[in-house]
Amino acid sequence: PQTLAARIGQQTIHAKELQKEHRRTYRELWTWSDAVVESGLSGVPLVTGFGWPLRAHMFNKERTLRNFLIQASAADMMRVAACLLVEAGIRVLCPVHDAFLIEADAADADRTVAITEQIMEEASRIVLRDRVTVRAESKVFPGRYYDEGRGLEFWNKSMETVGRSDAKIEV
Repeated sequence: PQTLAARIGQQTIHAKELQKEHRRTYRELWTWSDAVVESGLSGVPLVTGFGWPLRAHMFNKERTLRNFLIQASAADMMRVAACLLVEAGIRVLCPVHDAFLIEADAADADRTVAITEQIMEEASRIVLRDRVTVRAESKVFPGRYYDEGRGLEFWNKSMETVGRSDAKIEV
């Protein structure tokens, strides 16, 4: 509650009430999450659908246990999506946290983005065994994408790594 209060600029008591309301509103999520924590603390390994384990005795922080299956399953989705994207002929430049930076010809960009979104959603269905589809959203950057303040060096190094010295940017 202290961290939430600081982030929203409110008193801790208000943050505690928001957290209680969240638990009431999303009771099913919290019931599942509490059961995960209880299982982990009782020594039951937490394992994703693709077999990634967390041996809870090594991590007794509740937040680690509570987040593991969600974060690890999201990582599984990214791995599956990366394979499917490459198989579909999408030019994947790099992962960016929970997304991919892809490259497409301007004339084909809308179609490539739509296919990429469909593949990302399919990856979620594969990992989550068709129980849930995680919706994909895209942001299109016409031309070359880079953050002038922080990303120029990274962009140029990335292009050099993939053999695209023609795509380097000089300022």
